[in-house]
Amino acid sequence: MKNSVKIKCALSCLVAIFFVIVALGCSSQKEVFYNVSLSSVERPANPYEMYTGVHIVDLSSYNTNNYQDKFIDITWFYNRNSLDFKLYNKTDYPIKIDWNEVSYIDYDSLTKKIVHKDVNLVDMSKFMPCSMIPRKSYIEESIIPTNKIGFVPDYGWVNGEFLPSTFKENNKKIDEIASTFVGKHLMVLLPIYIEDVRNDYLFVFKITSYSVGSK
Repeated sequence: MKNSVKIKCALSCLVAIFFVIVALGCSSQKEVFYNVSLSSVERPANPYEMYTGVHIVDLSSYNTNNYQDKFIDITWFYNRNSLDFKLYNKTDYPIKIDWNEVSYIDYDSLTKKIVHKDVNLVDMSKFMPCSMIPRKSYIEESIIPTNKIGFVPDYGWVNGEFLPSTFKENNKKIDEIASTFVGKHLMVLLPIYIEDVRNDYLFVFKITSYSVGSK
C-alpha cells in the first residue's frame, strides 16, 4: 500500500514538472517520439457466444494500426497523452461500448481503468454512460488511463505521458531511458457488444523504435 502511494506521488510530481516546464515556455527541451504499432488482436472465436475460445490475429509483420473483421474497422493513433481510435461499425445493427469495462494494460503489465475523451478528468472515478454506434457509422475516441491523470496546482487536472517523452536538452540519459521501452507492449481491452453479446477485443501494441528531436 505504501509503495502504491509512493508511485502515485512520484507520477503526480512528474506530471507537475512537465506542465510547469511547458507553462514557462522553456525552449531547451528534447522530445522522444515512439513508434507504436498494432502487433496483434485477440477476439472471441465465436462472436455470437461468450467464452468459446480466443482467435488471435497476428499483425506484427504489417507495420499497421488498422484492424478489420466483418463487424468492425478500427484504426489506432498513438499520441503522447492518449491512445486515439476511429471505430467504424460495419454491421446492419447498432453496436455498443461500455466504457466501465474497458481496461488499459501498461508496459509493466499494470491494468488500469480508463476514461474517454468525453469525460472530464476530475470525474475519472464516476460511472460512464455507454456509447452506441449506429449501423454503418463511426466514432472517434480516446483512451486515457486513470493512473496517468494527476492534479497540478494552479493548472488543474491533466493527463500525463504514456511513456517518458519530454526531457531537458542536457539530459545525457535520454537514449538510455527511451531504449528500455523498445520491444515492450501496451494493450487495450475493448469489449464491444454485438447483438447484445459481449466480444472482448484485446489490442496489443508494440513499441518498435524511437527517435529524439528538439521541442
